[in-house]
Amino acid sequence: MENRVILNVAGAALIVLFVYTAGSKLYELDRFRAELGRQVFPQLFLPALLIGIPLSELLVVALLAFPSTRRYGFLLSTVLMAVFTLYILGALLHLYSNIPCSCGGVLRKMGWKQHFVFNLVFFGLSLYGLILTFKERRRGKSGQ
Repeated sequence: MENRVILNVAGAALIVLFVYTAGSKLYELDRFRAELGRQVFPQLFLPALLIGIPLSELLVVALLAFPSTRRYGFLLSTVLMAVFTLYILGALLHLYSNIPCSCGGVLRKMGWKQHFVFNLVFFGLSLYGLILTFKERRRGKSGQ
């Protein structure tokens, strides 16, 4: 029962995070587009990132919302948080010449170190949730 509470809290925290970040990007789509245009990625990727990032964040929300798909939500969340965190690590290591933050809302006001720690916390939450869902699934199969 304890794992279920942890999964619910972790899932809820991630849902809030991804609803907020996707909503901020979509609400300020022109700003998000401009920030993506100043990223280190080739301009060719801009349309895919402009749509793909908020949609993938909303997909995490949808997957985490239902117990039957929660495991996939934690998996996608772990992948997204790993990618976002590695990008921020690159910024901290000065690997890019231009490093605007294209995160939504209040997150863009964080410094890179604060943002890195914030992302590490949510990456850890995602990974822990993923591990717990796999343990629950394995326990469920062995208990049948």
